[in-house]
Amino acid sequence: MRVAIVEIELVDGRRLSERVTAVRGTPRNPMTRDEVIDKARDLIAPVVGGEKAEQLIKSVYGIEAVD
Repeated sequence: MRVAIVEIELVDGRRLSERVTAVRGTPRNPMTRDEVIDKARDLIAPVVGGEKAEQLIKSVYGIEAVD
């Protein structure tokens, strides 16, 4: 299980903490299609370029339409 804990200390000395047991992108808290596309674009484009990244993303999401 993935858990995210964020703790911050404010200038006035108070400490705030948040624990999330269902982090984004896991089955219990899935990303939206747009979030997945944005993440894929961010990871793929620096490697293959923006145009090829867009083609790859489009191909992956269109794979169900292939006969």
